[in-house]
Amino acid sequence: MNRLTLLLMLALLPWSASAEQTDETHGGLRFDVEWMHPMRGASSSVPWGYYVELNLDSAWVCLPYRGEAHEPTTDDGGLNFGRPVAVKDLRISMKDTKKGLHYRELTFRCRRNMAWYAFRIRLFPEGQARIDVRPQHADAISFDARYEEP
Repeated sequence: MNRLTLLLMLALLPWSASAEQTDETHGGLRFDVEWMHPMRGASSSVPWGYYVELNLDSAWVCLPYRGEAHEPTTDDGGLNFGRPVAVKDLRISMKDTKKGLHYRELTFRCRRNMAWYAFRIRLFPEGQARIDVRPQHADAISFDARYEEP
């Protein structure tokens, strides 16, 4: 077992009883998005069906996007990648908030076409997560999501 596999397994250890995996997943840790918080404009709820799913070496990304591009692109797919993308520089750490709440943080980068995307996912107890996405040539955006322990 390599070090990356061991780190991801440790990061995904449950805080509580484990949940069943659904048929809709691709075998990784799935985050179902509920709210989006664009850099400009008001936050809003997100219709069901948007998600990020993280595996050891790839990510499925299907997210809404509201923001401003800083460079013109020929690709208007936003954050809906349509296929898995390779995960680069995956890092897993334990963090504490100022109020003493413990959470896990996953950071990684992925590339789609010619653009890089930096992700930071904070996993809180009881199935809550915060996903921050920083596209290379566009405004950053954040999402509130739910997840189930594998």
